[in-house]
Amino acid sequence: MKTPDDVKANLAVVLMTVEELEARATKLAERAEAIASYLSTVDPRAVEAGVRELAERIAVTPDTEARTHYESAKKAREEHLATLIELSNAKERIFASLVTICASTDALPAKIVRMRALDSEAMDTMTGNLREELERMNDDMKSLEETLQSLSEAVA
Repeated sequence: MKTPDDVKANLAVVLMTVEELEARATKLAERAEAIASYLSTVDPRAVEAGVRELAERIAVTPDTEARTHYESAKKAREEHLATLIELSNAKERIFASLVTICASTDALPAKIVRMRALDSEAMDTMTGNLREELERMNDDMKSLEETLQSLSEAVA
């Protein structure tokens, strides 16, 4: 079935949104890969064990100055652990966003076929809905990018 010109015109804007979405998805996938690569080099359980060990030392150390140093070290380990958890959560959010994008883009061909079969008023409504869905995903990805940026700034 040949795609009518009015369907092509309605899809032009949608396809630009898809291209922007794909570009964002690529950047997010690269970030997820970098996070996953780093996380594969650390063991959060070892950091947790370090926190517990320092807490035990703090509890049994009679020297005030030594205890202060242990408390400082414990705080640094706790911050390290919190950062690892944040990174793991960010990686999972990126993955969830990418899965959503894949599911939505996989459905595009079926939606285009349906648009071919609709009258012009129904097609305009569907195109608007599709464009809104893609723009919402783009906005969600932009928000995720901003979250990741603030995370990287916090880590730095």
